Amino acid sequence: IYNIAKYSYSLLAVFDGVPDALAITGGVVKCDYVRERLLAKLKGIRVLLFPGEYEMESLADGAHRVIQGIEEALEY
Repeated sequence: IYNIAKYSYSLLAVFDGVPDALAITGGVVKCDYVRERLLAKLKGIRVLLFPGEYEMESLADGAHRVIQGIEEALEY
């Protein structure tokens, strides 16, 4: 929990301002113990929670849209 929060805050230095939100996905969102403690540490950042384990499907869908020319690949 500590390391997730620490890493999340360390990413703020990369942005020119505060990001709109931090999205947390996957099984970590399903675990009440982890979720509540993580949200308590991430004060001051808007957090969006997406429970479920659809990361691979989302990555594949995004790559498919880029290959089809529907979207452009972004660099972060």
